[in-house]
Formats: sequence, C-alpha cells, structure tokens
Amino acid sequence: MQIGYSYFIVWDDPGFHLVSTTSLDTLIDLNRYLFKVWQNNCHISICNYDVLCLHRDDEDIYHNIREWYKTY
Repeated sequence: MQIGYSYFIVWDDPGFHLVSTTSLDTLIDLNRYLFKVWQNNCHISICNYDVLCLHRDDEDIYHNIREWYKTY
C-alpha cells in the first residue's frame, strides 16, 4: 500500500517518543494496541498518538529526529 510517506515518528499524548519506523505495519499495530486499551477501559493511560509522517526525500530529517530521541 502506498500512502506517499516513507518515515513515521510516533509520540503518545503526553509527548513521549514511542517509535520511529518505516513500517506501516508498526503503525497498524500501535492503532490495534490503542483500540485494545480503550476496549479494556484503560483509556486514561494513552488517549491518542501524534504522528510525524515524512516523505522519502526527508530521510535526513527522520534520522536526525530519531538519533536525538536515542540520546535523550
């Protein structure tokens, strides 16, 4: 499936970095997890995600942000 983006960085709603990925399957898994949290009335822990989607030409931005979070 093509969506026009190649790189994804995800934070939870408090602003903590969750994952940096090139995989749509990872985003699907995160959405499945969030749905399960809501189903089990644990929604006070995580309500949503913030997702930065980057074009394949922005690989340098993706790697710079990813590296910054690895050292933080």
